[in-house]
Amino acid sequence: MNKFRLPETFLAKLKAASINPAFLLRKSSLPPTLCSSGDGMISPDQFFRLCHTLEKVSEDPAFGLRLATLNPPCHLANIAARHARTFGDALPHLARSTALCFSEHIEIVKTKNECSIEFTGALLNEAAPAVFLDVTFALVHEAGRQGTQQPLHPLRVELTRKASHQEIYEAHYGCV
Repeated sequence: MNKFRLPETFLAKLKAASINPAFLLRKSSLPPTLCSSGDGMISPDQFFRLCHTLEKVSEDPAFGLRLATLNPPCHLANIAARHARTFGDALPHLARSTALCFSEHIEIVKTKNECSIEFTGALLNEAAPAVFLDVTFALVHEAGRQGTQQPLHPLRVELTRKASHQEIYEAHYGCV
């Protein structure tokens, strides 16, 4: 099974959102050592369990979107993305960051006038937690916004899960 270290930036974002990582791990029935700086390795299944618990604990449908705007990510691939020549050049760096930090693979599909971001990892085999998808897509959006230093509005955001709280997503991404 593919395991990865729980990213320090994720833990920092939880703390910034007033959520104690140790409490979240306990509520998820996961060992507290996962949030220590030691050998805390986590599987995608455990991480998804953690995200599902986060959804229940936060009770905020926009939590994943908010989490992405707290404490900018410090991973080298994110830094490279913010300094890319164009947003299109930044996307492979962001995909690499997601693969390194969360053991998930993102495929960037470019057409003449559009670009889509698709998950190609374990998410195909099970329903990914909404908060994970929200954070990941919002991080891409945030990196693009900060990198271009301009408002960035996607043409559309298509999620494969059941639509709920559509007005929150429309307001966050600036598209209808």
